[in-house]
Order: sequence, then C-alpha cells, then structure tokens
Amino acid sequence: MAAVVRQWVGTTTVFATAGNWLPATVPLTTDPITIPKGATYGIAGIYNAFYPVTSGDYPSFTYEAGCSVAIGSRQNPLWLVLTASTGHLDLYGSGACYFTGTFPIINVANGQNFNIVDVEGVAPTLTTANIFSGALRITTGAITAANILAGTLTYGDAGKCVTAITTLTLDSAGKCVYNSNQNITTINLHGTLDLSGDSRTFTAATVNWYPGGKIIDPHKRLTITTLTPAKGLTLSAS
Repeated sequence: MAAVVRQWVGTTTVFATAGNWLPATVPLTTDPITIPKGATYGIAGIYNAFYPVTSGDYPSFTYEAGCSVAIGSRQNPLWLVLTASTGHLDLYGSGACYFTGTFPIINVANGQNFNIVDVEGVAPTLTTANIFSGALRITTGAITAANILAGTLTYGDAGKCVTAITTLTLDSAGKCVYNSNQNITTINLHGTLDLSGDSRTFTAATVNWYPGGKIIDPHKRLTITTLTPAKGLTLSAS
C-alpha cells in the first residue's frame, strides 16, 4: 500500500482512533504524520501500548509551526519508531511535547518545551539532533551528532545521565547544557557549553575552540585532551 500523509484532526486525544485522522485511518507505519497548526486536541502518551503494524516504521512525524497542543507527558510520552537512518522528527510548534522511541534525525525550531525522555529505565534511540532555534531537552540516550545552530540543548538529567554525545557542534548562538559523566569525542565550540548543572567529571578528546566560544565549568568537571584554538582566539572559561 502506498504511503499516505496522515494529518491529525483529533476531537479526542486518542492516537488509535481512525476518526482523529485525515484520511480517516489510523496511520500505518509507512505513512508520514503531521500535527497541523490548527489542531485543537493534543495526543495522549502511549508507551509500549500501540504499534499499528509489525513491519516498517514511520518515515516522519511533523509538529507544524504555529501548533500549540500537548503531546504526551513526562510519565507517559508518545512512543514512536521512525525509519532507520532517514526517519525524522520535526518539531516546529510551541506546545509541551514528550516523546520516546527511535529517532534517527530530530529537527527543532521555535518551541521551548520539546522533550525526548526515557521511560522505566529504557533510553530513546537517537542519532542526530539539529536545533535551529528554541529548546530541546533529552533525558538520556547516546547521540552521534548534536548540532546547535541557535537555541539550547539540555542533555541529561543531572546526576543520572550515563550516555554521551559523540560530536557536539555549537554555533555562536547555540548553547548546550551537558549533564552527563560520559566523554565527548569532539566539541566544535563557537557557542556556549554549560557544565554548571552537574558535578561529575568527564573528558573531551578534542575541542576545536573558535572566537565567541565559552565554557562554563564552576565545578571543574572537564578535562580536554587536545585543545585546538582558532587563530587569534582569546579563550574564555569560567
């Protein structure tokens, strides 16, 4: 069956109700999903309780700019599995959203209350997170690449997170609050790395430090193995 874009038109918060979708069929996992800006009902969280078919995964889940409905909760997030390598979670609205599951690519803009969470000790599966503006919070889950062009990534619950970001890139308007004790392989630092929220130590193998880059480290958590400052750089650390 060919994939069909499924748009949420819910009059209840139940994902598995066919009448909450246009066309009026619960999304198959080959279907892209859109939560439009005109939505009036959010979606209740579903953790390990609903998976419409056993083959294939959702290619995308888009929460449109202008949308403000709530998705899931911290205790009961919406559980999604997106297509390996290419599946993307696009978060562009402004509501409180909580997800768990598998997310190869996460794109964030505008919103301040987007959350990728663990449930009952099970971490989400992540690969790449891109923040263009706004904010994203991830409680735990290893990330291959986090790219913060602007806005803020809060990574890890302080004192609890034991997973890491492999490559962290912070543009000049980007900030990462890093609350993990796991080592980072590469930090490309144009923006702000805030280590003040946790006290556990960790190592960054390589830090490429550019003008404007700043590390806030009042607990002296960070050890840098190789520091590569840009030409003419004046370092700022606190």
